Amino acid sequence: MAGDTTQAEALVRGAVDIYNHANPDLLPRHFNDIGMARVAQSAGVSAVVHRHHYVATDDRAAMASEETGFCVLGAIELGDAVGMNPWAVELALEGGACWVSLPTLSAAAFRPGLAGRTSSPYHKALNFGPGDLRCLDDAGELVPAVEAVLGQVRDAGAVLSVGYVSFDEAVAATRRAAELGVEKMVVTNPRPRFSAAQVGAFAEIPGVYFEVTCYMAHPEGPIGSGSASAMDNIVEVIRMVGVERSVMSSDGGMVDAPLPPVILAWGLAELARRGFTLDELRTLVHENPRRLVPAPAAV
Repeated sequence: MAGDTTQAEALVRGAVDIYNHANPDLLPRHFNDIGMARVAQSAGVSAVVHRHHYVATDDRAAMASEETGFCVLGAIELGDAVGMNPWAVELALEGGACWVSLPTLSAAAFRPGLAGRTSSPYHKALNFGPGDLRCLDDAGELVPAVEAVLGQVRDAGAVLSVGYVSFDEAVAATRRAAELGVEKMVVTNPRPRFSAAQVGAFAEIPGVYFEVTCYMAHPEGPIGSGSASAMDNIVEVIRMVGVERSVMSSDGGMVDAPLPPVILAWGLAELARRGFTLDELRTLVHENPRRLVPAPAAV
């Protein structure tokens, strides 16, 4: 493949992009859920998961799917707008959500890194709510609400994402989830957030996949991320845990970045330039995402 952009675009056709964003949102997005579906559909993507940092998306995903005939899958994140709320999770799963995430922007471990972005036009959105959510109590045990959510995820056959919580929280949640029978768990952009040894600890837990996102490394990605070192982190993770445990997504939708399928094609081309084969890239965006979410087969 040797970094051929045309072949990368061809790989996007039939792919499953497990990380998309849409309006309405506190952060400005390119489109609403219907627009997100139509953009993905026109690029030949098979399905997308709409992951929102603030609200559940199961109802919006269902309406977009009905309107366009394209597969949009819903999710819920336990951020400040939802809280550690098993009742909200039950409602979202009943509505068809296939993805449940521990806190991201509201995680106590993650929020301090956002507070310094006072010059960002998105400062208010990034710092929505108290941002002090924790999955462990003072004794280092999972809080009861998280324990309840793990059982719900198992019963629904959904994905558990560790969000942006600390290593101690994330590894405790995934280990307990595995004990309870949760079969699909995801750690997003583990490097450099977690050390190589910590990534190895996650890799020892059955059912854990490692998600790398193209937006994180893209030149028009988040502040301080769009660089060669960011792509090096992606390559490091995939080679460390293996292609069979890795998934690549776009994390697309931000209004000042390219459209999600374009970002995904860019990421695939970058990996090809770094020696990944066509079969490996197909595994990252076709086969492994389908092991996680109920997406239709590629046509």
